[in-house]
Amino acid sequence: MPDSGAANEVGTHQSPGWLRRTVLERRWARGVEERAPAHAVSERLSDAAVGLPSASAGLASAAVGLPSAAAVAGLPSVPAITGRQPAAAGQPAPAGTDEEPVHAVSRRRWFSVVARRRWVVVSVAAGTGILVAATVLLGTGGQPSAATFVGCTGEPITVTIATSARTFPVLDRLAKDWTATRPVLHGRCLAARVTSQESSRVAATLGPDWNTRRDGVRPDVWVPESSLWLSMAEGRPDASGLIPPQSPSIASSPVVLALRQPMAQALGWPGRTLNWTDVVEMFMSGGWAKTGHPEWASLRMGMTDASTTTAGLAAVLAVVGDDVTGALTDDQLVDSLRFDQALGAVAPDTSGFFAAQAGTAGADAGIAAFPALESEVAAFDQDHPEHPLVPVYAAAPVVADYPYSVLSTSWVTAGTRAAAEQFLTYLRSSAGQDALGVIGLRDVDHSVRDSATLPVADGFPTTFSGARAVPDALVIGQLIADWTSLQRRSDMLVALDTSGSMAEPVPGTSLTRLQLMRQAATTGFGLLGGRDSVGLWGFSGTGDGPDELVAFGSATAAVDGVDRRQAMLDALGQLSAHGGTPLYDTVYAAYQEMRSHWQPDSVNAILVITDGSNDVPGGMTLAQLLSALKSEQRSGRPVQIINIALGPEADADALRQISAATGGRTFVAENPATAVQTLVLAFAGRLS
Repeated sequence: MPDSGAANEVGTHQSPGWLRRTVLERRWARGVEERAPAHAVSERLSDAAVGLPSASAGLASAAVGLPSAAAVAGLPSVPAITGRQPAAAGQPAPAGTDEEPVHAVSRRRWFSVVARRRWVVVSVAAGTGILVAATVLLGTGGQPSAATFVGCTGEPITVTIATSARTFPVLDRLAKDWTATRPVLHGRCLAARVTSQESSRVAATLGPDWNTRRDGVRPDVWVPESSLWLSMAEGRPDASGLIPPQSPSIASSPVVLALRQPMAQALGWPGRTLNWTDVVEMFMSGGWAKTGHPEWASLRMGMTDASTTTAGLAAVLAVVGDDVTGALTDDQLVDSLRFDQALGAVAPDTSGFFAAQAGTAGADAGIAAFPALESEVAAFDQDHPEHPLVPVYAAAPVVADYPYSVLSTSWVTAGTRAAAEQFLTYLRSSAGQDALGVIGLRDVDHSVRDSATLPVADGFPTTFSGARAVPDALVIGQLIADWTSLQRRSDMLVALDTSGSMAEPVPGTSLTRLQLMRQAATTGFGLLGGRDSVGLWGFSGTGDGPDELVAFGSATAAVDGVDRRQAMLDALGQLSAHGGTPLYDTVYAAYQEMRSHWQPDSVNAILVITDGSNDVPGGMTLAQLLSALKSEQRSGRPVQIINIALGPEADADALRQISAATGGRTFVAENPATAVQTLVLAFAGRLS
């Protein structure tokens, strides 16, 4: 029995923002009719010829409540019209039903039988000789009933399909069209309905205990934007057995970088094929002045949330590269930080970014490029030809493949599964694929279905190859966790050992330990953003305490007329190594300082870099320090201590105890030359 609230949910759905004026709404009748096979067009009911209401109001080949045509005619029964398409050559018909597919000739023959019995209106179109037969079906309120179908009885077996807001309108229309073809299974009517549920939400909630009040209508079939979300759902223990091993795709759309056309032209487009990596590098390096447009230096990229959107997750995968098997490497983290620096905004979806390109008041006009689905870019270009965007493709793009996943749940019955298989056949038929093509989706093999929607002249290639493989759930989960941690604000005080041993050379280099620190800090401090705060101390045993080299404050704020990041680099360049190592006293003083600057929703941390052990008498002991740290951690405003032990003389054991007392970590670099990227991440406030 269908959920009584489903019809209301489907009937009142509104697409967000400018997507309400989709290409589908503008071109459905014209585009699909133009591409319909001749025999299908001849079978359509002519409103003008018979003078009846439109087909969408419920035209069909039998009147409500009437017996089958065969029974009235006194003729042998003919197979019911199931709405299924003939199987492709060499492919079996969908399982779950004992009816054979009915070809167009069978349908015409059935119509002619009905016409001869004179219980429908018959009209001959002037000059064409085309016979058109029609009867009027009374409206049923949007939900199929037994009276709507010829040759079936009882309440329909209704399959519920959950899909994202972007594909809801077209799948909803196709579901209604398929239902109107009177599909049948063992004498029972079949129907399909579609609900709008975002892919990330279903991936997070799908399970055997689906709560309709909390989670909405239970889906029998899930069509997320990408198999990435199937993988995410499979990673949850309560959902892992609900996803079938194979979920066939119904369409495709690669994730592209949407770039303003003037910027694309400045890079040589259309004569030159642009590459995602090269364009992103232009924003990360601020290289637009080389194209003759220094005024573009302030423009930034936008990005959607990687944990909830296909485009956002695809962007992170593009940044870190193909070699992702778990936690990100130091190199991948540095690349991610550089990408993050080029971002001007991270948004829940792309609607605001598209609005900015159209010049909408209040939108972020500083965003000039952002990851989006190719179909979104195509729809925007058709709506806003005066502000076109150019799609830029990755070498191996993440592809939204729209998998059709029939769920293995207790509520999906054999009849529902058979209905789902029949509807899938319809979606993959010419009619279904044409409708999907009209909204800018490609065929399953990545070829363009509708060249008017994806024109080559506007930068949409006829096909592409080398789609990115879908990582498993653990890899995706770790990737999202790492990326999310990079987005957090960092409040960090750097305490750098400036004792005499820091003047010793680093094996395999011509640098001293102190010089290597400055080299790593040049990159690391440069990765700090406006939301971060930082300060720099130096410590040795020559004074009354640590030296405040640069006071704590916003990383991008001015200090004596220069950016704080540059001020810290200048201070490092003037340091000389001498004296002992008052490690414990310095750590405790730094802890007190950071508690006074503590911020919620931030990584509050102290970075201690040392190559020795506590060797100044008269100060705190290790036991006293650990006791004080543990006590203050429990009293609120906790601060992590991150230690980097340089060289073999560093007291790694004491440093590990200190970091463990505060929930931090200690990194041991016996040869600092091999740990440069770790040092870079440390100075960027991204070691934890």
